[in-house]
This record gives sequence, C-alpha cells and structure tokens, in this order.
Amino acid sequence: MLTFDADARRARIHRPGEAPMEPAQEDDDEKVVSDKAWNRLLAEKKTELRRLADQGALASRRSGRRLLMNAGSFYDWLGEPVPLWTEWGRDYDVLPDDQADRVEWLKKERLRAQEAVSGSPASPAVAVLEEKLGCLVRKPREPWDEVVAALTQSLREGVPHCWQELRAAEMVLQEVAEEFDGEDLLLPPVREVLDKTRNDLAELHSSLQYVDAEVDLPEPDEERVAWLRQRWLHQDT
Repeated sequence: MLTFDADARRARIHRPGEAPMEPAQEDDDEKVVSDKAWNRLLAEKKTELRRLADQGALASRRSGRRLLMNAGSFYDWLGEPVPLWTEWGRDYDVLPDDQADRVEWLKKERLRAQEAVSGSPASPAVAVLEEKLGCLVRKPREPWDEVVAALTQSLREGVPHCWQELRAAEMVLQEVAEEFDGEDLLLPPVREVLDKTRNDLAELHSSLQYVDAEVDLPEPDEERVAWLRQRWLHQDT
C-alpha cells in the first residue's frame, strides 16, 4: 500500500503520459528544487490522488486519518510496472528453483546480518526501540563479545555448508577419475587449492570445540551431488 507519509520523491507522482519530474540538468550541474516549490507540488499531487481515489480510479481505503492506496492500482494508473523493494537491504536476487539449497543458506546469512546490525551496541534500531519502551531491550554486552558471538555463529553454519560443497566436488571428481583408471585429472595448482580448502575446513571444525560450538560435518545428499554433476556436464557441452 502507498501512503502520503511515504517518500514522495521516490514515488515520482505524475500523470499518465507525462515524464517523471526530475531535476533539470545544465552543464552537468544538478539544479535543486526549492522546498517551497516542492511542497506546493506535493500538495497538488495529494489533492489529485484523493480525487482519483474518490472517483474509484485508484483502489484505496482509510486507516484512521491516513488514506492507503493499493500500489498495483497506482502503478497501473501510471502505466508503469510495480517496483519491488526489499523489506531490509537495497538489492535482491532471483534464483532458479534448482538452487533452493543456496537460497536457504543465503536467507540464513541475511537473517544473521540483520540480527548483527540490530543487535550491535551502536544500532539505531535498538536505540529507538529502547527510547520508545523506556527500558533496555537486551542485556548490554561488550563489543568484543558481540564480534565473537557473530563469528562463532557464522562458522557454525558456514563450515558444514562449505564442507558439503567440498565433499560433493570430491565425489564427482572421483567418479570422473574412475573413468580414466583412477587418474587425477586436476591440474596440480587446482588440486593444491582443493586440498588446502579441505585442511582449512578441518582445522576450523576442530577449533569450534574450544568455543563450545561443535558441529557435525555431514556428507552431501545425492541431490546436491547430482546437481553438481549435471552442472559440470553442461559446462563441457
């Protein structure tokens, strides 16, 4: 839904067929619209939107003193596609269905980032919430404790995930090697990187026990191995 409290500059309200209002350009110097001119135009657009809502041209409803407008109806009136904004963050990616595992992992990464930002000592979100409630919403922690906790959680989730990816690659490489009488087809520099990655993950896994964050190193499921096998085959064709 759109409200009059939204960022009107981003909405770029204009009639169908009109060009969006943008600052004029002259010699690459951006001209600034005065507050008085902007407020006058904004008042005119608010009046116009109310009229369109009253006429039924835009789907809308009242919520207290606010007038809420359906975003789809508004952008249909403009003749533009409905823009999509993320609830948190600036950009987003659309991935195919066969990358569902990666999507789940990225969602966890995103959630952890949100928690780290909102839970940090200097987080404005926490400060505003505590001001409204008049009390602390979480137990104060030292900045170093925050860093250790975030890093530990990242390793607890990242190490098993990377281990599964590594093992899937090793399994597919082993299948290929068996087709060539067990000969390793990787170039020495590539094999060195793969072996180093295995050793680094094993060391990280061992280190987690010292911070009471032990995790298992699961083998990849057949679906993950099959997906990687198919992907490599497509690269070769």
